[in-house]
Amino acid sequence: MPDTDIEAQLQKLKTEIAELAKSVAAVGTNTADTYRKKAGTVASQSVDASHTVLDRIRTDFGHIEKDVLGQIRARPLQALGLAVGVGVLIAILSRR
Repeated sequence: MPDTDIEAQLQKLKTEIAELAKSVAAVGTNTADTYRKKAGTVASQSVDASHTVLDRIRTDFGHIEKDVLGQIRARPLQALGLAVGVGVLIAILSRR
């Protein structure tokens, strides 16, 4: 009789351990899914932020381009002299 009692307790213990293993696996899966979703959200937010910054940079460079072209049209000789001066400076620095 004591052997059957011990066997029954062992069987019950095996069942409980199997259920516990299933529970731990489910928690691990849920945790992995949660982190996967968070990573996806962060990646999406990063892409959106990058696009926003890129659009702002394009807009800013567009304004700068318009300003520079306006200055060149207003003072073409000064722009030409500046370009020649920069060219001479680069030539001097590249010879060294």
